[in-house]
Amino acid sequence: MQQSKSTAASPRPSPPAVRTPGRRGLAILLTIVVLAIAVNLTTRWLGLFALPTPAVAPTMVTFQPATAGLACLADLAWSPDGARIAVAGETGGCPTSATPTPPSILIYDGHTGVLLQRLDASAALRSAGALGTTQAVLVTQVLWSPNGAQLALTFDELAADATTGASQVATSGIIVLDLSGQAPLVIMQPTPANSATSATTAVAYDLTTRQATTLAAATNGATLPPALSYRWDGQSLVAADALDATNLGGAIGSPVAPDHPVSSTGSAGGNGFSIWQPGTLNQYTQGGPGMTFASPVTTWEMHTVAWSPAGTTIIAPIAIALRVQAPGAPAPSADALAWLGDIPFGPIRDAGMGAIATSIAAASPSGGTSSAGNARVAVAWRPDGTLVAAYGIGFTPVLSMYSTATGKLVTSLNAPVDSSPIPGSDPLIRWSPDGQRFVLSTADSGTVAIYHL
Repeated sequence: MQQSKSTAASPRPSPPAVRTPGRRGLAILLTIVVLAIAVNLTTRWLGLFALPTPAVAPTMVTFQPATAGLACLADLAWSPDGARIAVAGETGGCPTSATPTPPSILIYDGHTGVLLQRLDASAALRSAGALGTTQAVLVTQVLWSPNGAQLALTFDELAADATTGASQVATSGIIVLDLSGQAPLVIMQPTPANSATSATTAVAYDLTTRQATTLAAATNGATLPPALSYRWDGQSLVAADALDATNLGGAIGSPVAPDHPVSSTGSAGGNGFSIWQPGTLNQYTQGGPGMTFASPVTTWEMHTVAWSPAGTTIIAPIAIALRVQAPGAPAPSADALAWLGDIPFGPIRDAGMGAIATSIAAASPSGGTSSAGNARVAVAWRPDGTLVAAYGIGFTPVLSMYSTATGKLVTSLNAPVDSSPIPGSDPLIRWSPDGQRFVLSTADSGTVAIYHL
């Protein structure tokens, strides 16, 4: 049985006696009030000069190319105005000579990740004699024209070797797609017989005459003569800052002054570019099964395509490989150098790149085995050169961002990881032209992420 509440009013307790302060109490009270006002005013005044609070974490939007039919992702590229992102690859899976698959380009909104347009290159390639029943087209890179009105795909045409059946590169070429619906342009250039990889020399594709010209052969893992930067001379590329003893940054492993521009190969009106395009830092602790180096060797590798400012010439592929050394790291051993070959030594661009190289060395010690040995880390500089992003340090799905001035870690971001990764390229990091966003695609996920700073 529930007990009923008493309705009798309880007597209100008498208030405590109030003591009137004397002179000493008044003095103390006044002092406290004055101090409180002074502290408040001082805090407000200093706040005018205080450092701003740290920026909030980047926001992220995502999209999944597989839901739009892309089964193998090859490359990503921002439009010159930063409004769109082109995603290139194949729709039927990653191609081999036995499984021809149509190439495709998906265009997404660069802010929201919404799919805007789909471009199919299959019909144009078939009319040019590629993508037949015995050939497959492997997309290598995608590039916007300087005015943003066209997209170019570079590709290798694969065919089976008549004797071994292995995939061989029979032809390399480009296809230019006009976003306004004009007829595509295809230019192809045969590669040397029995080539297991794409052409080892750059080709100049003249979009006016529809002719392809093989440029002078380069060596040591490069398709152009080694240099730190290149400039357009008419419709050709020439070394603007030759790679020699004057620009190696002094002591081995020390950064060069970060005055080498991080200019885009496809920027409107751009007259040249440096080798600091998106690429990879690679540490090799092994040359193969049973070949562990006494001391590892590190390389910087960059692959890109260049479209002339006038919009009439495309040069592809542009590949650069340099041996670099992390600050304070031991020199590579003789067996590592012998395995690497005669690749030229180059500089560490800045303190941020040096920090990434050092982190790779710490995460992948000599003597590792299998995937715990050789490391391949995607690297991309912000267009203004102040930040550099890296993905894959320590074989973890984390994007790390460093200051190029100090080498300090600015932020770390967990990349999307899911159970349905999209096959294709290595991890890709691409900054928007204004440096306020970047897009990340990885082999760990079928989700592509756009980060807004």
